[in-house]
Amino acid sequence: MVFSAWVPFRRRVPQRCVVLCLALCSLLTGAAPIASGQSVPPRPLGADLPVFRPGGDSPEASAPTRENPSGQVTLRDSLALALLQSPELAAFAWELRAREARILQAARPPNPVISALVEDLGGSTRFRGAQGVIQPQTTIQLGQLIELGGKRAARQRLAERSRDLATWDYEMARIDVFTRVSSRLYRRACQPTSR
Repeated sequence: MVFSAWVPFRRRVPQRCVVLCLALCSLLTGAAPIASGQSVPPRPLGADLPVFRPGGDSPEASAPTRENPSGQVTLRDSLALALLQSPELAAFAWELRAREARILQAARPPNPVISALVEDLGGSTRFRGAQGVIQPQTTIQLGQLIELGGKRAARQRLAERSRDLATWDYEMARIDVFTRVSSRLYRRACQPTSR
């Protein structure tokens, strides 16, 4: 049996069409850009309750104030207070803000690099070689990395997916706070009161 490197044109056309169709389908379905902040849908559980949001420059603007309840405490009051004052959720909120900053940083080109090299700094007229006086030499280099092949866009997509994962982690922690507060309040309500 003899194998030939030449493949008839009519056999290559269907293979190329299949590859082209698959590539176009993957581009149309998977590479659509997702708007920032809309990739993770908001959860309906406790959507109307205030949560800790990291502020801009002042820490006072970041946390809405809520008074500690006195008297009869409802589940809604307990959940609102727990969501606002939970240090675990505050840490997740700051992590989300850091991941959003990484998205902004990933969209920027790399910084230029400058380097300097000084040689024969201690040279003087006492040391003479075959070529004469040793003189100090200074070399200054300026470099700029030029990214090719969509590396910046890939880095930005990676940062967005990292933010999405952090958002889901935040949602899991928020639901965990809901569960703990609800179960503790339910256990407290089910305890017999001693009078």
